[in-house]
Amino acid sequence: MASELFEIQREIAVERQRQVVIEGYSIDHDLNYYNEELVSAAECYERHARGIVLLRNDGIPVHWPWSAKFWKPKDARRCLIIAGALYMAEQDRCLG
Repeated sequence: MASELFEIQREIAVERQRQVVIEGYSIDHDLNYYNEELVSAAECYERHARGIVLLRNDGIPVHWPWSAKFWKPKDARRCLIIAGALYMAEQDRCLG
């Protein structure tokens, strides 16, 4: 159980690092968000993982804060990892 928790934490940290290094979503970039966009995005992924996300007619979550091209859901575990990384980004933004 503890090793599984550690693995998930590691995967979230790796995803956050990927967002920063590969996608360019650094703390400086994230400081441009003022309307809880990162939290909204994280919640969309988390709800998708649980199968309770409310979708628009085009298949994008109702509360998705960005363009449809940025909505990239995967399997439930991957969605939870992405959600965790987005929550980390919001934490960094608030503390940054």
